[in-house]
Amino acid sequence: MTDALMVFCHVVGAVLLGGGLIGVFVSDLRARRVGELAAFAEATRAIAVFYGVVVPGALLLATSGGWLIVTRYGGWDFLHVPWLVGMVVLFLF
Repeated sequence: MTDALMVFCHVVGAVLLGGGLIGVFVSDLRARRVGELAAFAEATRAIAVFYGVVVPGALLLATSGGWLIVTRYGGWDFLHVPWLVGMVVLFLF
């Protein structure tokens, strides 16, 4: 039960992070193309809203991923799984 819940949280965190970053990207493109101040202010507000989705998504992804690593690989034993080490390094940097 806990394992399935953590996998679900991990997927939700990935969706929030990915969707939020796409929203930030699109809003940033829109903000750079507009010429009016009101439209620019609206686009920058959208960027702030999407960053409000990115941060919880990243925290949920990190927490659930750490929990899954500890429960499935017994802590530091995940260092013997190259792709998992790569994912942790990419997430941290």
